[in-house]
Amino acid sequence: MPAHKSCFFPARAAAPRPFAESSVLRRGNGSPQMPPVLVNQGTLAPGSSPGALSITGHVTNSATAVLEAEIGGTTSGTQFDRLSVSASFARGGALRPVLVNGVRPQPSDSFRVLSAASLTGAWANVSAGKVTFEHGTFDVIETATTVTLTNFTRNTGYAADDAWPPATPRSPARIASRTPIPTATA
Repeated sequence: MPAHKSCFFPARAAAPRPFAESSVLRRGNGSPQMPPVLVNQGTLAPGSSPGALSITGHVTNSATAVLEAEIGGTTSGTQFDRLSVSASFARGGALRPVLVNGVRPQPSDSFRVLSAASLTGAWANVSAGKVTFEHGTFDVIETATTVTLTNFTRNTGYAADDAWPPATPRSPARIASRTPIPTATA
């Protein structure tokens, strides 16, 4: 995974302006002041491992973008990421679930990771209503306004309970990508 610099959303921001940067990990909680249209060309990761982020306006996830959803339990906003968008969300790029805190999702667990006034477009990595990632597969249930991950099945490589979660630690690059880097304001 390429290294990302982090851009935490400030509680108050300067006057709205276009917001479209590549290779930026955008992470934060709350309801930051955003431009009317956020064009995500990097990684949009709601919360602060995990958490909730509300955006007032429209969001476009470009073909190179990622919406990352950390899942560490079944409580929305505190144990798994939730992104709420007041206007439209244009899907594009990838939807990336990430299991954290040693969670073992059950097939009956449900994680509403995105809600918006309307959804358009499609994820590049969702095929036949499923997203596959390093630990397994989720069914992706999409309505006109929500995206929910459910019916988790873990990869066959983790057959024994003592092999779950995977013993390999997070890579130093992934840990470093979550370290906030101060950003200049215009």
